[in-house]
Amino acid sequence: MKHLVVSLSILLSSSGALAHDHSSNPTDYRVLKTIEAGGQGKAYIVARDEGHLVGQPFQVELRLNCEGDEKNILDLPIQDSFSVCDMKPESLKINRAQTAVAMKTKMADLDSFYAQVEKGEKHPQVMCQQKTTIKKLSLKNLCP
Repeated sequence: MKHLVVSLSILLSSSGALAHDHSSNPTDYRVLKTIEAGGQGKAYIVARDEGHLVGQPFQVELRLNCEGDEKNILDLPIQDSFSVCDMKPESLKINRAQTAVAMKTKMADLDSFYAQVEKGEKHPQVMCQQKTTIKKLSLKNLCP
């Protein structure tokens, strides 16, 4: 409960310490992998600097193009996504059954952040955890 109150007070404050910088170009993205998704369809694993969680600035998305026609990748629907503090794109792997894709990532160390807030630091810094985790996206039932 204490962390919730601290989080809400920080998010509602006008200091801007946690405000996400929306100055990045919305067309900035990196395609990490293109996957055949049945018929003429394709699935794209896309990384963007548009994370939607505190301390996790990167969003990894699974976007689908089931029609096969040329479209801007950012106009394609998002099938699934996750946000991370840091990622290792070269670790991206598809399992043998081709039902999931996995990548090594790091989550935000919010415990350290909350400790800084509780100590009264004016500009607390969110850092990534040291521990690496594996995040997965399902590749099941992508395109009919």
